[in-house]
Parts: sequence; C-alpha cells; structure tokens
Amino acid sequence: MTGPASVNGISVLSVNLKTFWRGAWLAELVVDPDLVAQAPSSGRVTITIGAPTPVATLSGTIDPRYSGSFGSTVRLTVVGGAGAWDQIVPAQHYHNDGGVTSTQVYQGTAAAIGEVVKDLAPAFLGTDFVRSVGPASRVLWDIDWWVDALGVTNIGPRPPAAPDASLELMTWEPLEQRAEVRCDVLVVPGTILTDSRIGASSVTVRDVEQVFDADGARATLWCAAQPVSRFAEALKSAVREFGETDYLKAYRYRIVLEGEDGRLQLQAVRPKDDGFPPALLPLVVWPGMAGDSAEHQPASEVLVSFIAGDRTQPVVRGFSPQSMPVKRTVDASGEVDIGPSAELVALAGGTTALVLEPWATGLIEALGTMASALASAATVANVAAAGSALGSALSSLPAAAAEKVVGQ
Repeated sequence: MTGPASVNGISVLSVNLKTFWRGAWLAELVVDPDLVAQAPSSGRVTITIGAPTPVATLSGTIDPRYSGSFGSTVRLTVVGGAGAWDQIVPAQHYHNDGGVTSTQVYQGTAAAIGEVVKDLAPAFLGTDFVRSVGPASRVLWDIDWWVDALGVTNIGPRPPAAPDASLELMTWEPLEQRAEVRCDVLVVPGTILTDSRIGASSVTVRDVEQVFDADGARATLWCAAQPVSRFAEALKSAVREFGETDYLKAYRYRIVLEGEDGRLQLQAVRPKDDGFPPALLPLVVWPGMAGDSAEHQPASEVLVSFIAGDRTQPVVRGFSPQSMPVKRTVDASGEVDIGPSAELVALAGGTTALVLEPWATGLIEALGTMASALASAATVANVAAAGSALGSALSSLPAAAAEKVVGQ
C-alpha cells in the first residue's frame, strides 16, 4: 500500500492526480491541518508520494488561481512543469528559407513562458510558421504533447506502457470504456490493459484520475481502442459538426482541365488529410479583382473555399504564386489605365521607348512650327530659323513615359 505523501517535505492528507493524454497533469492536494503554516502557497514544488521509499516524485507549480483555504483546510492545485502553457504569448513569425523546424518553434515558445520541452519527433514545418497572440499551447494544438513527472513537456507520440504488477482491475464499464483499479504506483496514459473479463482485445488507457490517501491508491481509467482522448475527441467532433468548421477553410487542389467557359476541373493535393472529394467538377473562378481572367497551366495549384461557409457554393479563390498563366487578361467596361502616376512603365521587360502622348503631340507641334517657318521663301535664314524652332520644341518634350519589348 502506498504510504504518506508530501509537498516540499510538508505532509499532505491526499493527492488527487489527473493525468491526460494531451496536456499538463494536475494534482489537487489537501495539506495536513497541523502543518498549514509551513505549506507553500506559490512557486515550483516537488510532490513525493510514498514513504520511506517514494513510488513517485512529481515536479510542478502551484496555481494560486485554484488554491485556497476554508477554515483549517488548505487545498493546493499543482500543474505539471512550470504550469505556464496557458500563459499569453505575443504573436511571432518564424521564417527560414531552408525550413522552420518544430524544435525552433516549440523551444522558442517554451523559453518565453519558462517551460522545458523535448521534441520527440522533430520535423520541418515549412518556410513559415505564424504564431498568433494567445495561449502558448496553441503551437501544440494539432499534435500529442504531455508533461511528465519531471516537469518536462514531451511533444510527440505517447509510447505504450506496461501495467505495474500491483495493478488490480476492480470494475469495468464497457459502455463508457471506464475501469476502476487499485495500483500502488502511478498509472500513466498509454498503459495497455488486458483482462479476459473485458474481452479478447486489449484497451489503452487515455486519461487517468488517481487518488493517494490513507486508504491507499485507487484510480479511474478512461480507455479507448484508438490512441485518442475520448473526451477531447467528443468535444472536437461537436465543435466541428455544429460549427461546420470544415467549410470555413481553404483547400489545395490542382488544375486538371479548364473549360471554354473558364471553369476548372480540379484534383485534391491532399485528399486523405482534408476529407474532401479527391476531384471536383468544374468550379467557377472568383479572381481577386473584377475584370481579371486567365488561361491557366494544367497542374497549377489553387485554393478552393466556400462562400460564407456554404457547402453549396465552392469556388476557386486563389492561385499559387509559383504558377504562371498561359494567358492573362485585364479588362474594364470603360477604360484601363496602366501606371497613370508611375515614372516608368515596363511592358514585358523591354527597353525601347514607346512614342505616346505627350511625345506625339509635342512632335506634331514642333513639326508645325518648322512648316510655318519654311512657308516663306526657302532662304538660308528661314531654314536656320525653322531648324532652331524645331530643336527648341523637341528639347522641351518630357522624358519617355513607357517601354515596350525590343522589336515590337
């Protein structure tokens, strides 16, 4: 039977330890009334379970928001590690042309809140990773992570664990996949339970609530055949279904065929991951600007989204910057202005100046001046005067206002 427990060496009457498949563990402690004055009320603490030989040692931090007293009873809530994954961190943009690593993001975020992390499965996250302002745990939202007994945050798949020899299965609720057990040591998520009374196949422990007190150690285990937390998955499924969040995202597709009407037939880039059809029938294109249209290269990537989250209105809303259309058209019902305020407009990257207004108008006026000067007798003096007038008119023309392709 498990013996007494303590926090920083101060005796506690009971420890209610909640360990989750994902996240930090929580320990609710009832301090010995005779030692209340000596008990810590904040900061990092060490919980020791069992004496004289400890069966578990936990490193965590007291959360004063959920600790307090009533009469002579003092209760402390301790969160695994620094207890800081719910702290607000500022927004940050990670960028690396060679690839942003998961370790860079996780360790950078952990350092900002005083946590220590171990990246069990380092990976490249892409050239960019944007962390929004909010709880630090947001950077871990779509992966498994947990805080171990030493207070270290482990990021990656949970390993399976064998049950301790002292574990005794008392009851089993098959509908809820819930077990009541006695066990002298910590029971951790990932523990594999096998018992002929619960069926031929084994189940995996996902979430644990374990109590250590004068009556010994007992635990409630929530199990599942799949590697997920049942509560977390149920909540996630409810939010996803009632909020129809799948239709609020943009999805990557490739162009297979473009019809004469401009609609696109598409093929999903990641059909298994996104859960949407691997191919979409012709979809209309909503460009970023009215009057903008193009003939697209096959295999170019596009983004498909749903107008107002309506599943009946899928449209193509964006194109990969790495693709180039075969033909591009920019049109308007009245007038198309290109660079009205620009000092230089380069068309197709050329270098030969276009002769446009005010050049053309200026040249016509200059030639008119010369023609007037030559209208009288073609004397040397008149010719010289006409040339001088032409030169003066030409010198007053503005610089070239546009360029075109050489040879056009």
